[in-house]
Order: sequence, then structure tokens, then C-alpha cells
Amino acid sequence: MDLSNISEDILGTIIKFLDLKDITNLSKTNKKFYPLVLLHYPFKNYKFLKLTNSDTDFNIILKNININPEVIFKTIIIGNKHKLLKNYLNKVDPSLDNNWAIRKASKKDYYEIVKLLLEDTRVDPSSGENWAIRSAVYNKSIKIVKLLLEDPRVNFGSNYSIITAIKNNDLPMVNHYYYHLH
Repeated sequence: MDLSNISEDILGTIIKFLDLKDITNLSKTNKKFYPLVLLHYPFKNYKFLKLTNSDTDFNIILKNININPEVIFKTIIIGNKHKLLKNYLNKVDPSLDNNWAIRKASKKDYYEIVKLLLEDTRVDPSSGENWAIRSAVYNKSIKIVKLLLEDPRVNFGSNYSIITAIKNNDLPMVNHYYYHLH
């Protein structure tokens, strides 16, 4: 069936009734379909982005359709698309929603995303009572903890983080804190 003659409204309605696997398969049959997924399937578009794994296609779409920049930004973060993030940071404030991006990326162990976000002065990695480093410690993400501890904006003296590392019997994390403090 040729989908090029079907209106975007009808395709959008169809999308709402498909599961993610069917959406992914259908998107491979028609170039018109991919941007519609981002418009009509906004709460799961990051999963679609992960499945398609096409940064080039995503960049083309960003230039050709009008989607809320905050939705695109969050999709890039959740999808761990650091190459896309590098080119998109100038289009949105990365500290939106109480520095949601640095907290999410730290929690998910997205090293390259955290690194890029820390380069932006608008990002506050200590927001939410140092939530970024607290979640990295809790998830035993030593690379993220090291990266965050190198940033002067992070309050590495937070008792919660070291207590979490001790409770988790995470000796490497405790040692890293100890050496960083001395």
C-alpha cells in the first residue's frame, strides 16, 4: 500500500493504535512516517528513536518539522544520543525542569551526555540537593561520579552520597570519595 497519498491526520490516528514494533516496521516503508511518529507518539518517541538508531534521519527531521524543542531535547537525552545533543544545546536551555537532563543522564550512566551537559554553564549539577551525584553513587556509576566530582559546581561533601556508597558496600566508590577529599 502506498502511504504517500494518505493525509498526515489519518496516519497520526493510525500510529496511535500501533505498538512500537509495528511503528518501527512501518517507518521503514515510508520516509513521510518517521516525523509523524515524533508528532503523534510523543511519550514514547525516545523508544522509537532508540529502535531506529538513525541520527542522520533524526537530524533531517529536526530541520523539517515543528516539534516543541523541549520534547526533542528530552528525547535526545533519554535516547542517549550525545552526537545529536552537541548540535542541539543552543536551541534549548539544558537546565530546564530543575536540571532534569543532568539528573537523568547521571542516573542512567550516560557518560558522554553528562560530559556535554557539564560543559554548559547553564547546567547546575548540584540541583536537587546534588541529585546527579547521589543517583550516580546509588547506581554505582563510578565514571559519572568521577566526572561530577571534577566539576566545581558539585558539592562532593554531601553526606548522603558517601552514606549511600557505604550502605551499598561500594568500596571503590568510598575510596574514590576519600582520595578526592584529601
